[in-house]
Amino acid sequence: MRSTSSIAVTPLNLGYVPGPVERFGRKLKVEYLGMASVYSIIALLYFGDLASWYETLLATLGAFFLFLGLKKKTEDHLVVSLVLFAAVSVAQAPIVVSKWVVPYLLFGFAVFVMEGYRERRPARIYALPALFLGWSLADSSWWLGVVFSTMYLAFPRAEKPQFRWHLSYMLIAGFLLGFFGHALVDRSILSALQFHPDGHVYLERVELEMLAAIGIPTFLCLVLYWKKLMAPHRWNTLIFAVLALQDGRFAALFAMVAAVLLCATAFRDSADSQTLRPFFKHLEWHYFWYVFAIAVLTYLSRWGIRVFSMWRCETHPGLMKESLFEFPITRLGTERFLTRLFLKISFLTFLCLFLASSSWAQQGGFSQSGNDKFLTPEQEIALEEEHSVAGEPKVAMEEEEPATCEYKIPSEKKEFLTRGQKTLLLNVGSMGGVLIYGFADWDYGESSFHFGDEGWFERDTPNGGADKFGHFWASYTLSHLYSYVYRKWGYAESEANLYGALSNLGFQTFMEVADGFSPSQGFSYEDMIMNIVGAGVAYVWGKYPSLASKIDFRMEYKPEFSSSDFGFADNYERQSFLIALKADGFDFVKNPYLRYLEFHVGYYARGYEDYEEGGTDDRRRTIYVGLGFNISKLVQKYVKTRVFDYIQIPYTSVNKTVASD
Repeated sequence: MRSTSSIAVTPLNLGYVPGPVERFGRKLKVEYLGMASVYSIIALLYFGDLASWYETLLATLGAFFLFLGLKKKTEDHLVVSLVLFAAVSVAQAPIVVSKWVVPYLLFGFAVFVMEGYRERRPARIYALPALFLGWSLADSSWWLGVVFSTMYLAFPRAEKPQFRWHLSYMLIAGFLLGFFGHALVDRSILSALQFHPDGHVYLERVELEMLAAIGIPTFLCLVLYWKKLMAPHRWNTLIFAVLALQDGRFAALFAMVAAVLLCATAFRDSADSQTLRPFFKHLEWHYFWYVFAIAVLTYLSRWGIRVFSMWRCETHPGLMKESLFEFPITRLGTERFLTRLFLKISFLTFLCLFLASSSWAQQGGFSQSGNDKFLTPEQEIALEEEHSVAGEPKVAMEEEEPATCEYKIPSEKKEFLTRGQKTLLLNVGSMGGVLIYGFADWDYGESSFHFGDEGWFERDTPNGGADKFGHFWASYTLSHLYSYVYRKWGYAESEANLYGALSNLGFQTFMEVADGFSPSQGFSYEDMIMNIVGAGVAYVWGKYPSLASKIDFRMEYKPEFSSSDFGFADNYERQSFLIALKADGFDFVKNPYLRYLEFHVGYYARGYEDYEEGGTDDRRRTIYVGLGFNISKLVQKYVKTRVFDYIQIPYTSVNKTVASD
């Protein structure tokens, strides 16, 4: 099969030709330099603000043990290190602020031990009693390691069932040692019943962004791979996801669990596939030089050598904690930049790989369960034994091989998602996307939940009511867009129409609730009502096509041809909203030319963007009527699209104002 070195030997296509960077890198053993650079970056940029060098070293060792637990999940060092950076980004502030170094190190070691047990390295479990004893002497959170490890009892070891008994004995011994060790240190049996670490570390906005960046992909993998995941990966992810919202230190542990799940599912099943592996193999060797350069710049910055103006020290006020742990944290100016960079790269890489990988949608795809019809670890062993009996040379297998390995599947089949899985991915991905964007640009998470009273169409409202029509139009349009996608995926017309309205309503509701945690927004019941009305009208129009053939709801945008056009979604100064009554939908209109005519009734608001209280008041709300040309009917002669049923092309109608203030 393949050797234990994923760098040296990789099952690639016969047509794979190493590039000059790879050939040069192999001679210099750059893979070791690259991974050493990864740990240097983690030590200096993420844990470099700890009080002493040995605390920094211990925290970095926690990340190193996590890497050892991940490296058998995927061949690709680039993917593993990106996931590692995402995990330590979540852990950085909680660990540095609370000096929660030893538990972080030991939990990383627990991941290494238990993933080794799952990958047929059972001897590692004999370290569990010492692990729990050491953890209990350092902190009251030692039970987290017990819970994490206990979940692996649900992993069947059919080839050697005695290993489960050995694990049970080690867990019992570890629990007893941990319990009495903690009681001995505090000289109280009652103190051993305290299962929460001292103090509380709150999740600030930056930590919430990081948690969302790794949590959303993890949730997608958990849902889509659920039936094919092993019990330990299922339940540990759920347990630590719930705990992550309670304390920043628990969020750090959740990031480790999430990293295991991501590498064991989507990344393993895509980056290691025969299709994508050659590409990532080439990229990997460039990546080693990239992280080496960052590590060098980091060292120079720590030594006070300014390479670029952005590499300077500054105090980050967002990481000043009001809790039991209060001290200023001085950080490199590049740290925040690199943290966000690695998170964005990690999230975007995950999305690309996830779309490229769809084995969870197939009967013969990747699985960690023994119920599916392909090779499990136990079957791999049996297959090896059969080959040996048959006189074939027995080849040493690695701990865990991906299902995409060319030795397991003779030929790759074209993979497709089921429509249900596509639907789930679309809905969860839409909500996840708006959450990430909201944390980045809409100040999500900077306030507690609150309501915002925006008013309706009064003159003294923030946008003169144009934003309310905007919510109606967006809800109406998105409902039909969802329905269109569902029809393409094979849903019946009635199903697609209903599911489209429900998907849009769920999306709009999620976004409105998230607005409630934004100090500049707030949950607006007026917006929510318009969202509901828009989804309802979209459903009725979809159910009764005769209505859709007669009446359109459109938005017209007149561009300024400047940078402000990039924000057209909420640029109400350039938007108009209208109802179009189409002659083409009425049978009594026989003349083919007259059937291109439309009657419009529209509304817009102007002067609100530049208005300042006490200044000149140029605000005005306008209702108009007009005659227009049915662009959609003309375009459909050549292209099958209904885009222009929702968008009014500027300057294709003649309008008359009927009311304005």
